[in-house]
Amino acid sequence: MSAEQLPDAPLAGLRILFLHGIGAPAPNSFERRVHLETLRAAGATVLCPNLHTSKTKWREKHSVVRHLMRQPLLWALTALATVVPLAAAYQFNSAAHGGASVAIFLGSFMAMPKIKKRLLRGALDSALGATRAAARDALKAAWDGGGVDVCVGYSWGGALAVVLAAEDEWAWRGPTLLVAPAVDKLLKPSPRWRAAADLRRCGAHAASRVRVLQGANDGIVAAKGVVRWATDHKLSVKTLPAARHELGRTEEERKELVDAVAALAKAARGASEKEREGWLGPGARKVAGERARAALADAM
Repeated sequence: MSAEQLPDAPLAGLRILFLHGIGAPAPNSFERRVHLETLRAAGATVLCPNLHTSKTKWREKHSVVRHLMRQPLLWALTALATVVPLAAAYQFNSAAHGGASVAIFLGSFMAMPKIKKRLLRGALDSALGATRAAARDALKAAWDGGGVDVCVGYSWGGALAVVLAAEDEWAWRGPTLLVAPAVDKLLKPSPRWRAAADLRRCGAHAASRVRVLQGANDGIVAAKGVVRWATDHKLSVKTLPAARHELGRTEEERKELVDAVAALAKAARGASEKEREGWLGPGARKVAGERARAALADAM
């Protein structure tokens, strides 16, 4: 969708903070090629902080694999896997000691599925916390640099947008579009972030300023879970029948994205100065200026 295709520029003058999904720092990522280009072609100024997310790329500082390597449980298991076999071999002449050592060693492997799940959950929770902080810092920088009219969160970024609104020290309760938000997948199963998945903590904010756009054929963030969560929170949700997780593959889907943002833009343009000031919460206001500016230094 090029600027020539949108002569009326429906989003002209709008400032959008876009929170991308996991892996978006890659130059050829879907968000860079489709979402950002589409919104900018529609006339919007889009600020997309690089959240440095990835599943397995070590060079991204907030990748899941990096946070996995920081889990204390992983290092405890590594020590166990090293020490126990040595102890078993050393004490093999003692049936009691050798048997106990081998039993502990085998028992640790029998519990491995649960351990793997716990390690992954810990890594995800830690990565969510790090990217939430980066998103909050970028929000403050964007606000100080000219304001934010709409926040758009896609996939992982959609979960972050929910956290920014619903956590105790919230940061953003302005107009928000959640595109295939990974709330059901990332937040609801987490003891740490479960409460932050409940937008009912925001009062009237959720129903009046939050919209959800979801693909019915999403194979990564299940549409059923998203629709159920949105319905429970009385959110406006639109499901696109043919859309997959990469929502925006067709011209029709890109138009739906622009239309959804345009609908939220009406609320932004019609808000009083006092109302707008109420969109930014204490979680963002406390961020120091230098730290905030650094969050947008390598924006996409």
